[in-house]
Amino acid sequence: MTTKIKVHIDPMGYDKKPSGKEIGGIKSRLQKNASPSLVTLEELVQKIATGHSISPGIMSGMSSKDWTEQQLFLVDIDNEEDEPILRMKDAKAICRDNGLSLAFYYQTFSCTKEHPKFRLAFVMDKPVTDKDMRKHIMETLVNLFPQSDKSCVNADRIFHGTNKIAKLLNQNARITWEDIEAVSFPTHPEKHHILMLWKQGLSMILHPLMIGAENTSEICFVLRDYSIVPDTGRLPVQGQYHGTR
Repeated sequence: MTTKIKVHIDPMGYDKKPSGKEIGGIKSRLQKNASPSLVTLEELVQKIATGHSISPGIMSGMSSKDWTEQQLFLVDIDNEEDEPILRMKDAKAICRDNGLSLAFYYQTFSCTKEHPKFRLAFVMDKPVTDKDMRKHIMETLVNLFPQSDKSCVNADRIFHGTNKIAKLLNQNARITWEDIEAVSFPTHPEKHHILMLWKQGLSMILHPLMIGAENTSEICFVLRDYSIVPDTGRLPVQGQYHGTR
């Protein structure tokens, strides 16, 4: 049996990114005395794909203090940081490595091949009604992904739909509080960023001690232009590796 979740869905869809007064109208329709919709994930993805904005948080008003519950959590990947671009395959790998079932994702209105922007959707196994739990879940998910928009954590956050790809991955995908608590962040997050650069085929230098290796058997990838190797005029390397595309 396919279960349904509660979400506020704007009855009006857009074929391009809303702007100006349109945004105020969307928020009012979504959260001002509005009843949430009870939908399957398939139905929700169809709405998003036709440009309907949503409010994952169930609201009794239009500000964060009016939040009452939430089961759907979205992470906004905008790739605006001065870091390696996070692509969908990278995001899926992070989910897999942390045992998090990704329910669906969709590209935003402004997504391009050169500058991908997309949203990741996670569904809790049951609605969250505690504000501190909601905050912890949201912050854990957002901080897990490089290039996520760290400002998109407020309880009254609205996410616009899209005119691009929206893909349901698993109708029954759910994550639990235990899954969130089990998420581990790297001691040296720069290693993850450097590895992503390596995957993109940029020149790397191997050095076992520069970024916190416990011993010489732990191999760390160090990018010459990443400003980690000090400018001593002599690179303390044991070997050099050139990635290939």
